[in-house]
Amino acid sequence: MKYKVFFLMQLPPPIHGASIVNQRIFESTILKDNFETKFLNITLADDLKGIGKFRMQKLPSYLKVVIAVVVQYIKFKPDLTYITMSPIGFAFLKDAFVLLLVKALGGQIVIHLHGKGIRKRTQKSRTWRFVYKFVLRRVHIIHLSSGLFGDIETIRDSETKLLSVPNGIKIPDKKFFCNKNEVLTFIYLSNFIPSKGADILIKACSLIPSNLQSKFQVKLIGGTRDEQYSNYIDNLISVNKFENIEILGAVYGDEKYNALSSSSVFILPTRYPNECFPLSILEAMASKLAVISTNEGAIPEIVDNGHTGQIIEDLNPLSLADSMIKYIQNPELVRTHSSNGKAKFDENFTISNFENNLIFCIRQILKSN
Repeated sequence: MKYKVFFLMQLPPPIHGASIVNQRIFESTILKDNFETKFLNITLADDLKGIGKFRMQKLPSYLKVVIAVVVQYIKFKPDLTYITMSPIGFAFLKDAFVLLLVKALGGQIVIHLHGKGIRKRTQKSRTWRFVYKFVLRRVHIIHLSSGLFGDIETIRDSETKLLSVPNGIKIPDKKFFCNKNEVLTFIYLSNFIPSKGADILIKACSLIPSNLQSKFQVKLIGGTRDEQYSNYIDNLISVNKFENIEILGAVYGDEKYNALSSSSVFILPTRYPNECFPLSILEAMASKLAVISTNEGAIPEIVDNGHTGQIIEDLNPLSLADSMIKYIQNPELVRTHSSNGKAKFDENFTISNFENNLIFCIRQILKSN
């Protein structure tokens, strides 16, 4: 007889890291082979701009979610309830109420965190420390990396399981355009918000010597969540009269993988405070790109500095420019780091790795109950 697992998760739209991972879980045949499953979409946001923000218009939808959780839980009678949990902000409070509701119904719970910021919040506020400890009592936790355990160590219930499941992605089977031009192509693939650092990349380009400007180009790909910031990016390119920087907007599916496969180096100059395990880096490694990024979250565990890419410790335009110049002047280094990154992806970050790790963790939790 299979264990019953009730999955409460945010499914796309909108499309973001957690919703993409949740979609893979929803589609997983191996998960359904191992457990009797039921899924409920608990997302309230219609677009990226609405994520994590309180709006009165969301209240009717939230009440429907709450009622659906109760009704489906009573009908299904799961052995374990899996909740994709937002770690901070209004989204945390929204998810916490659902969690407490399931707990009141007598359910065993595991939460899967896709962000960080709890430690910082609880260090500043005793009230928040109490809230987190109350909410997470008798709750098992899955995080994206053991390196992120420190964010929750002081407020979690030590009598429960704390496990890690690194993200994994499913890549298309088809072949994509893989012609690497003589002009080295750097690609940025993320949302256009200040903390993701597209402006730092553009400023870095202005610091690259003039004799190297003709030897590289930059593709900027991403959705807009901040119109003012997007206008700032456009103005930076215009003022500097860059002819080798192109903004492509948001792309998905085959178009995204074509853009990645025809590039050589992926750049994510993120300073996002809640950055954890960017799927975009995994997509780049799967597409055989070297990676330049920062030491935020679990990124240093994904990108091996000097082996699969470069990690910038102190992010600023000059340090990023230095990393870009190193690749522009050393094409063989690009090829070496690209190959090493693809090998690491194949060994650690495929969708199969993710599914098997998740199944193992769920079984460990069920055995401990």
